[in-house]
Amino acid sequence: MATPSYVPVRGEIVWIYSRSGKGTYLPSGRPAVTVSPEAYNRRSGLALFCPITDEEKGYPFEVSIPGGLAATGIILADQLESVDWRSGTVVRICTLPAEAMDDVLRKAAALLDEEDRS
Repeated sequence: MATPSYVPVRGEIVWIYSRSGKGTYLPSGRPAVTVSPEAYNRRSGLALFCPITDEEKGYPFEVSIPGGLAATGIILADQLESVDWRSGTVVRICTLPAEAMDDVLRKAAALLDEEDRS
């Protein structure tokens, strides 16, 4: 398999199309924001993404996408998912502003806070 020329970069909002078990692309994809750094994504063929939804519920791990971008919605910072982006197609939509990306990273990091051990 050829290596794709596009590698997801932290802070980019992308559209992820995945393959079905038979190797064909599923007709619908889903938007997400790239959380892991480009160097990791390039080397591993994996990337960490947070999904984007249209429905705001007031949940503390939600991050709103600022207006004026090519993407809209709510980032779910507590639903990190590792995706083999080389096995499907990832299309860049736009880049999240640094302040919003910092908010996503801060909320995701709160899930790993060592002070809250049970």
